[in-house]
Amino acid sequence: MPLSPFCPLEYHWIGVVTEVPFEWTAANTDKVLNAALDLAKIAFGAILGAKLTQWQKRRDKRADQEHRLSQLVLRVRTNPVANDMAGELISMRNFFLNDCPELLRSPGNQDFFGKWLNDPTISLLAETRASGFWTKEKLEELNRDLGTLEHPK
Repeated sequence: MPLSPFCPLEYHWIGVVTEVPFEWTAANTDKVLNAALDLAKIAFGAILGAKLTQWQKRRDKRADQEHRLSQLVLRVRTNPVANDMAGELISMRNFFLNDCPELLRSPGNQDFFGKWLNDPTISLLAETRASGFWTKEKLEELNRDLGTLEHPK
């Protein structure tokens, strides 16, 4: 008789292996249930571990985006040379477009992007470093608008 994977094997003292017929007893039922629970724990643990890793990566990415946006805002606010302001705004535009486009979904960030970062005058100023564009009023308005930016959540 061929050996079945569903029946336990019985070893005899003379080295002959025979099949033992499987009977549904309480002990066998417990063994089957325990094996199924062990398999479920392994599968659930793998799924849970993958989800936790995915959540951790998302959280780390948001923390990195938060830090980078804060650094860009700080660089714009503390820039001592007004003619270099356009370069800092170009860096911020690249951050929004390339690294963090999902931040442009919020209306406040869209307004800031349209007003300051998408302005062709800013691109021209970054190339030429022309003076006279940044008045005290424009710098104050830029600082006010920087305060309305929404950071990653």
